[in-house]
Amino acid sequence: METENHIDIFISHRNLDKTFVDALSVFLTTIGIPANSIFCSSLPGNDVKCEISKEIKHAIKTSKVNIVVLSDAYYKSPYCQQEAGAIWFCETKKIVLALPEIDADLMEGFLDNENMIRRLDCKNDILTIVDILKEASITINAQVTQIDYRADQLIVDYNRALSDRKTTIMSGTSNAENELEKEILSNSLSDDELLVLSYFYQSQRNKIEASKLDIVSWLNSASIKNVDIVNGITLLLEDNKINAINDEYGNLISYSLNIKFYRLLRRLSESAVQVLVTCMNNHASEDNKGSKNEIDNLIENGFSKEERLMIQYIIDLDRDSLFAGWQSEKEENMIRSWEDINGLNHVLSSKYNDILNKLLIRKFIEVKAITSFNNPKEYSLNAYFRQGIKTINSNSKRIIKETLDDCKDIFDSFFS
Repeated sequence: METENHIDIFISHRNLDKTFVDALSVFLTTIGIPANSIFCSSLPGNDVKCEISKEIKHAIKTSKVNIVVLSDAYYKSPYCQQEAGAIWFCETKKIVLALPEIDADLMEGFLDNENMIRRLDCKNDILTIVDILKEASITINAQVTQIDYRADQLIVDYNRALSDRKTTIMSGTSNAENELEKEILSNSLSDDELLVLSYFYQSQRNKIEASKLDIVSWLNSASIKNVDIVNGITLLLEDNKINAINDEYGNLISYSLNIKFYRLLRRLSESAVQVLVTCMNNHASEDNKGSKNEIDNLIENGFSKEERLMIQYIIDLDRDSLFAGWQSEKEENMIRSWEDINGLNHVLSSKYNDILNKLLIRKFIEVKAITSFNNPKEYSLNAYFRQGIKTINSNSKRIIKETLDDCKDIFDSFFS
């Protein structure tokens, strides 16, 4: 018989993200896991008060599974980082959950991108979490149909919590808390600095090779001239916005955008992004001003393979909107059918929600329909994105075809 203070699951999170943890805890208890075997400092009955360090150490040490909920707020908390370090040190199974603002490129510290991210708006991820709990010998007292139903409810609760959080990701107004945005809007940065930041923003990368060939290639593809990249990098280095990465012998490997500023860059408002775009246009050659298709630039130098696959999927099925939230499964099923028809592996369907988040961050999609709780259930492609997709050039089409070939299912290819 288990003792009263036995902990099966420890949940590490920031108190600001309590609503998400509440939703997860409700899911866990409704599939049969006792509430008193789940430790979370924000839950009733776990008022750790002055004994927090001692009790949390005990909970982490004795738990069967440790769950971490990553967010901007989590990374800003030194105490949360201590918890993350303790969890990393333990050999206990761990599950890393992330809110929309965190992806693999934004993970740092003890729980970096070597850990797979799970999302609470992805049913496959939720069911995988259940499997991990079972593997850790945590008893699940619920039938498959009950788990399936409760997973759908968790997605609804999670999306409602997102709506209530008042995120600034889609805000078109200036974000007063974003110090990088303040510098951009106050004209405190030189054009050289703005163009380096534009590279990071457009490519969604956070590193520049020591040779600078990657950023030079991007500048050339966008026909951007009269820019001193070395000066831009030097100024950002002096301001601690980027860091020089050296090997063990002191040789320069790359330049890395400070994770703090990468996050701030990813959350720029429309007005700040427009400053970056204007700077790019001002430095574009006369023959290419206003005529270069940004989607071509991104296909050539910015999009991941999954994003390029998404472009072809949208073209083939003539999609002008994409399902989200609890309806994501519909879109994933359509993508999976498209992948099967084209003999592709399931890389796009398995990462659909991550790609949807990237399109949202790039401001290529906008809310089309919401649920009764004001949660997005469908996004429409904005006019700029639709037009860009329709007018991609022959080189972009070639790159997408090569991506399709690279993603051919090995089993299907063997028997074709």
